[in-house]
Order: sequence, then structure tokens, then C-alpha cells
Amino acid sequence: MALFSVKTLVLLRSCMLWSMAYFFVKDPTSIAKNGHVIVLAEAMDVPHTYFRPDDPMTGMIGFFLFMWGFTDLPPLFGDNYVQYLGSIVPIRALAFLCLSAAGYLTDSPLVSNSVVFSYSFLETMVNIFLYMTLREEENEMSRQNILNTREGAQAPREE
Repeated sequence: MALFSVKTLVLLRSCMLWSMAYFFVKDPTSIAKNGHVIVLAEAMDVPHTYFRPDDPMTGMIGFFLFMWGFTDLPPLFGDNYVQYLGSIVPIRALAFLCLSAAGYLTDSPLVSNSVVFSYSFLETMVNIFLYMTLREEENEMSRQNILNTREGAQAPREE
């Protein structure tokens, strides 16, 4: 049994995105000055990023992060959320892994900065953890289906 269920992890990811969106809108400098962002940037030797409080792009980034937090919620209320997330999460993990690698290996200030690298690294870890939990939940559902099928086949038939 996993520590967290898939639904819990998706909700935690959405809350993380909404928190980041709030800070991008309210005080973008707090993101760039966050201790985790600074330590990860120093450890990976990525340049630091600074935001101006009146930069209109931080509001747009906040809006996109806020809306992206909602993208995984509708499938959670359906029956096939495991199949949906099982198909989208590996693609996300690979995309964010590539973004992390690009942030580390290139010198472009657009992707090689502390905030982009920290965010993409965090998303990579969350998506890998989510994928492992999805696989475990999928295996548990398959095991339950097999047990239910066996019990139905072994039940005495009434004539």
C-alpha cells in the first residue's frame, strides 16, 4: 500500500501549483529568495533569478500556474482517472526532466535559472512519485479484478 493515494498526490500537486501562483501574483521576489530555490541553484551551479514586483509577466505566470492546477481535477471525479493519469504523467515527467536537463546544461537565461530549474526538478520528482503510485494502484485494481473473477467462477451454480 502506498503512503499516499493517487487522488491525494494530484490534490497536493494542485495545491502546490496554486501556492506558487499566489506567490507569483502577490510577491514574486519571495519565490526567487526561497531557501530551497537558492540551495538547489547553488548545488547545481545554476544562475539565480530576480523578479521585479511590478513585472506584468509574473502575473501571467501566476495565472497559468493557477489554471494548470485545475487540469487534473476533473478526471479525478470520473471512473477512468487511473488510465488518464497513467497516460499523461510519464509524458509530463519526461518533459520536465528534459527541461531540468536543459536548465542545467545550457547557458540560455530563459531556461537556465534558479526558478525554472527548481520548478522543473520538483515537477519531475512529483510526477515520478505519482507514476509509481499509479502503477501500484493499477496493480492493486488488477489483483482485485482477478480475485473477483476467480470467486465468481468457483461459486456453485444453481440449476
